[in-house]
Amino acid sequence: MTEPKTVLVVDDDPSICHLFSAMLTAHGFKVVAEEDGQKALTLLRDGAFDVVVLDLVMPHIDGLSMIEEIREYDAALPILVVTGYGSAETTVSAMRCGATDFVTKPVDDAAFLDLRVRRAWDLEHARRLANTDGLTGIYNHRYLQERLRGEIDRAERYARPLSVIMADLDHFKRFNDTYGHPRGDEVLIEVAHTLRRLSRSTDVVARYGGEEFTLILPETPASEARVLAERARDCIAAFCLSADPEHRVTLSAGIAAHQAGMTKEELIEAADCALYRAKRAGRDRVFLAKPVLEVRKLAPDGSVVELPVS
Repeated sequence: MTEPKTVLVVDDDPSICHLFSAMLTAHGFKVVAEEDGQKALTLLRDGAFDVVVLDLVMPHIDGLSMIEEIREYDAALPILVVTGYGSAETTVSAMRCGATDFVTKPVDDAAFLDLRVRRAWDLEHARRLANTDGLTGIYNHRYLQERLRGEIDRAERYARPLSVIMADLDHFKRFNDTYGHPRGDEVLIEVAHTLRRLSRSTDVVARYGGEEFTLILPETPASEARVLAERARDCIAAFCLSADPEHRVTLSAGIAAHQAGMTKEELIEAADCALYRAKRAGRDRVFLAKPVLEVRKLAPDGSVVELPVS
């Protein structure tokens, strides 16, 4: 898609909903208007919209809270916030929460609103390109690092579970040498699509590099992450069967659950170590990471020393 098609207008003022709907419809958009913020969130989860035009001041749930909820499951949806005069501080807060752009009331020019909606789309489209792997279409290593930092902060703040899966295609160099890199690229694309299909909208699926993939699973303990990893392993083994069974592609995976105080680097390393153990155990299997920080004692100076589990 090269331009936005559908817009959700969210404003508790029926006259604004009607006005914006008429303006955007006149410029070729399919528009849905909703006066209730909670109902708008349901629409966003159930339907596909290219841009959201969102008033910040509403009853029941304000625009800032809506932006935060939207960003929990969709990091790339263009959100154009509508603000009143003298609300610079609120506008800054909205941008920090994840809004794409803003427009100030009153908006009485249809061409101007059309321009700002398309600008919000263009801004997010550019960000998607910067954060997307060119071959597979899933997130790239750069975005993975940024998003994992944010998810760890969230898991720490609310004491919620978070798991990471590191997955690698087994003997993929041998597959490329046998069937050629174009066929290998087709496999990478299909693996990426499979991982995306099996995961939830709140999960992050990224290409870590080469034939290695990483999944960030918010609100997910290691046991549930293992179920997803096993399903992915089964699906990929079935898809990648070639004319020569000796050269089929299989998947090995390592899973690590976030523990309090664990850094981004430690979480990735724990999942990577579990992946290494899966490889050493024969490949085409899933391993869980051992707890990294489980035993604690006091040092002579009174500080806490955390001992790695053997």
